[in-house]
Amino acid sequence: MKVPYKRSGLRTYLILIGAIANSATPLWIIAGLPFFIAGMIIRIWAKGCLHQNREITRAGPYAFVRHPFYMGNLMLDFGIVIMSGFIPLMIIFPFLWFGIYIPTMKREEKALIGLFGDNYKEYQRSLPLLFPYKKAFIENRGFSWNNPNIYRTEIPRTIRFLSYPFIFYLIYLLRVQGLYALYSSEAIITCALIATFYIILWELKSHFAYSRDIIPFSISTNKRGLLLLGIIAMGFFIHWAEVEYDHLLWPLGITLLGISIFVKNPIKAEWVMAAGLSILFELIWLALVISPVYLALFLDKRSVLVKENRRYLHLFILITGLLLALSKEINYN
Repeated sequence: MKVPYKRSGLRTYLILIGAIANSATPLWIIAGLPFFIAGMIIRIWAKGCLHQNREITRAGPYAFVRHPFYMGNLMLDFGIVIMSGFIPLMIIFPFLWFGIYIPTMKREEKALIGLFGDNYKEYQRSLPLLFPYKKAFIENRGFSWNNPNIYRTEIPRTIRFLSYPFIFYLIYLLRVQGLYALYSSEAIITCALIATFYIILWELKSHFAYSRDIIPFSISTNKRGLLLLGIIAMGFFIHWAEVEYDHLLWPLGITLLGISIFVKNPIKAEWVMAAGLSILFELIWLALVISPVYLALFLDKRSVLVKENRRYLHLFILITGLLLALSKEINYN
């Protein structure tokens, strides 16, 4: 585990302390979400504009503060602390955070002065360190999704961050309902979400960092067709994990099925259809579980060509799933 007195380990300890305190509630989680989400957005914005060690970046959030990425970290970490619901941690958090980050920012600025000299000193004089109160620069060149900082580091990190509210919610369910909570549809969906985020995180790291196939064996078109039929069968026969929100799930499921017809890439089309079928059978957790499989197929770039009989198979599975989902509703009601 990373040491707590370095910025890379602080967030881990905040989550660990929050989990041990076991004080999270839905209200605290909702209260922390605005800071949490704002922090993630600022981090992505900053990373998409940054060209580290090549220039003094003055675009995007760097037109307001010298360290917008750390400002995003502050909001993200503060959101985590609020979601934990542990008031003592909220009180000591500012001392922990600034005690770790102020020395870090000073070290980085010393290095940047050594790299850019007087130009960076001028930038220092023009903008505040962390909290924006004026804008000193206007540049046309700004954010880009093609910035390597985005797809190699920030997207995987953001996916990991998205699991944190659900971790706190799972802790809340276990505190209120005990181990019986694990049998509820809420807990099943929450666990599936957490697992999905971390599997996708691992897949993206494997793809971007190591440039290797995520799935070490080939999955043919026919095997993927069997997978989709298996989803239909599972949805038809499983009852205990249903989520009874028909008025919401049915329109969403049918919409996804309709969209899948017009998606040209077969893997993406199957992905959307598989999610739609799972939701149509009221098994949200199943839609989450299969998403990493299709993401891996897409990242590995297998079976990207549309075959002549592919659309017929797609329509057959779509219609079969829709009819069985409808018959299930009639039989059970």
